[in-house]
Amino acid sequence: FQMGTSSDTKVKWSNTKDESPLHRVQISTPFFMSVSEVTQKHYTMVMDETPWLDEPLTKESANIPATYVSHKKATEFCKRLSEKEDRVYRLPTEAEWEYACRSGTLTAFHFGNKPFKLGDYAWYFNNAYKAKEQYPHPWGLKKPNHWMLYDMHGNVGEWTLSDYKAYPYVATDGRNAAKADSPKVVRGGSWHDLPRFGASAHRRTYQSYQKVFDIGLRVVCEVE
Repeated sequence: FQMGTSSDTKVKWSNTKDESPLHRVQISTPFFMSVSEVTQKHYTMVMDETPWLDEPLTKESANIPATYVSHKKATEFCKRLSEKEDRVYRLPTEAEWEYACRSGTLTAFHFGNKPFKLGDYAWYFNNAYKAKEQYPHPWGLKKPNHWMLYDMHGNVGEWTLSDYKAYPYVATDGRNAAKADSPKVVRGGSWHDLPRFGASAHRRTYQSYQKVFDIGLRVVCEVE
């Protein structure tokens, strides 16, 4: 698939500098991806802890995404889940994440190039933060993308397996996780973000130890 954004793209509401150049990436290994972000219920069952408890800008509910989870904790969640289920779970690479978010499309969002319909598919600045609902929302309340994945364009940002590097950094797969303590790529917008942060190609970076109010995780399961 075509990953990133063309440097020729001129969209006044988007910043494409970090997303260029547009480059071809081959996903060579099949995988399953969870339909939702990991919820508080999922996280507690595996980790037996509630890092979001008594923190600001969140609510406690079984179907709300787990937040205040560092990349290190997200990786540990995947490890424990793998042991529990006897299958290989991990964070998606940013290439896998974008491939799944695009769900076969080439546009800025899976539903088109303009954000006018974003509220149908995502919790973001206009319908959450600006509406005084300043917290993650339960998954499944918005429409999914073409591959039935929910909240890819909003609700909470999601850790990926990938270290941050400028494009293009690999020919295939986008596997780029080299050092545990290096800055990691976060994908997807959140309830706190403007539309451009929810675009399929948008990428940002955080340190692996950071625990952020609007960042959670989504897992993939490797297929033999």
